[in-house]
Amino acid sequence: GKNFQVSIDTILNVIKTAKHGISSDQSLSDVERIVVKAELNKKAENYNHESMFFEINEKTAGDVRLIADAEDVQSFADKLGSTKGVAEITFGKKAVDAGKIMIRQAMQSFGHKNVQIAISDVSTDTVFYSASNGISGIKVPVKFANELPIPPSIALANGVVESFDEAGVDKLLNEGDLKQAALTSTFYGSKPNELIEAIKVAMAEQNYSKAEEVLNVLANSGDNKAYQFGFSTYMAGLNSKPVEKTASAIHKCAMQIKSPNSIHTLCGHTNLPLSKVYQDANGDCLPLYRQNSEETTGGSFLDSRIYIG
Repeated sequence: GKNFQVSIDTILNVIKTAKHGISSDQSLSDVERIVVKAELNKKAENYNHESMFFEINEKTAGDVRLIADAEDVQSFADKLGSTKGVAEITFGKKAVDAGKIMIRQAMQSFGHKNVQIAISDVSTDTVFYSASNGISGIKVPVKFANELPIPPSIALANGVVESFDEAGVDKLLNEGDLKQAALTSTFYGSKPNELIEAIKVAMAEQNYSKAEEVLNVLANSGDNKAYQFGFSTYMAGLNSKPVEKTASAIHKCAMQIKSPNSIHTLCGHTNLPLSKVYQDANGDCLPLYRQNSEETTGGSFLDSRIYIG
């Protein structure tokens, strides 16, 4: 047979030139480098950082397809299997984490201290972050340039678009986008049977907020049969509660409404579940998360808005 000495850098440069052209200064992506290195592993007899040695003879000529190490394949497959992983492959983990930190800090400056954030979608130049205060959520698109996140200017909830500032975020949270809240839950991604079991445990512990969070995740899972079973489990737990536990469920809201998009009775003033609403000294309905906020001075939500899609 004949021996050939091949430089890894030379191979990468050839592929880079074929992709970008001779004058391009763009480098191969992490994905392309993983594939190239994987394809050079099997036939290697000796490897160092400068070169790769392998043999080609009559039996192996034309058969230089190589297989990646199992560890590399599994790591790469795990990333491709999640939206977060795809975002990190596309923009880099540090950049994606920086975007998450940027949104968290902004939300905290808007008065929302306990914010849950998750990556819900990704495109060629944008990562969509879902942010929730534990009651409802918003979607925040963040573009990237030079491996850095660009501060967002807008956010969305239930198809409504507002500016990404304190006033805009407050309006969007009042839209009651439960899907975005589900995406940020630590239970999101769990199997239906695991969610149902979590509801049972939460109801047994009389942790009704946790049970409602899990039920919301189940409602947005797409498994209607499992959701119906989970809802029955939730209602059975409520029916077995002591009387004193149900006293707090009595609300003074004068505009209670039923919504096809929610399992809960909603407050017509805030569009939030009754359990997430309180009345101030004036009798006005306000979001519960604002109850202990220093910025809360009272106010009415008696206005209505109509959006035509």
